[in-house]
Amino acid sequence: MRSATADIERYTLPRFLEADNISKMVSASVAASAYGIEIPRLQQTLMAMQAPWLDTLHIEQSIRGFVELQAIGQALNTLDPFGERLTTALRQGLGDMRDPITWTPETISDPTARTSVYIERGFQAELTNFPEEAFEESLERSGIIIEPPALVVRYSCPVPPSDNPELEAAFARTNVAHDWLQRFETYIRSFIDKVMTGAFGPNWMKSNDPGGLRDAWTAKKRKVEAWSGQDRPLIAYADITDYERIICNGKNWAAFERFFVTKENARESLQRISGPRLGTMHARPLTAEEVLFLQVEMHRFIKLTER
Repeated sequence: MRSATADIERYTLPRFLEADNISKMVSASVAASAYGIEIPRLQQTLMAMQAPWLDTLHIEQSIRGFVELQAIGQALNTLDPFGERLTTALRQGLGDMRDPITWTPETISDPTARTSVYIERGFQAELTNFPEEAFEESLERSGIIIEPPALVVRYSCPVPPSDNPELEAAFARTNVAHDWLQRFETYIRSFIDKVMTGAFGPNWMKSNDPGGLRDAWTAKKRKVEAWSGQDRPLIAYADITDYERIICNGKNWAAFERFFVTKENARESLQRISGPRLGTMHARPLTAEEVLFLQVEMHRFIKLTER
């Protein structure tokens, strides 16, 4: 997890005399070769940072984390979002999320416990071990953060935001994530509906329902329409576990293979989003790791429209 404010004094900006040594470390880093990044561009970004980011007690780890964040950003903007090279490299840094995670109520409620789950899966802690301001600046400079997708009202999530001002103020990061997730989920619902309709026709929910989803969505739709009066397509009532069942279903996969390459890629990406989504929807504060997961995986999904 990100370093505590009490330790902020040990962070600094690289001095001019350190720049050459740091540049050599950047060029030799595993992340640089794994992602195939542009070294000169990365070095420029490193020296352009305004917020102190270099941990004087753990210099090599600090540089590795910073380099990999920048490498991820470059890769997201240049490589196939679900191609083998990016997928493999992300797995080494963000952790291997291919196997399902069983989230208990206790784990969902405890940010530290959720972080432990990510580290057990191989998440590299140095990616987020920066002061708050430096972490945010490094995400922005890396190109990982992009404009959130427009909210597709037709596919909007029926879960309203909290109307408790104190709760809203206490969980500012979670609220930002809620806005991102709401926009993202309308985006992916629209994407799935468009792909499935193109492949199987407008009645795909009847012909290609992977086991009871249509009935569950219908029940949700009736409840929401009873109090809201809003008429939305059935898939507007799907959630993140439903997306995987639709995309990876045997009959449906042929329509999605060109986007995700393998079913494993799709499952792993959605799995990385599952923890942050659960935390957000249960009004729990998100960790830096979860902010990174959301930004990376949403970036990948949004790039699908370019294919």
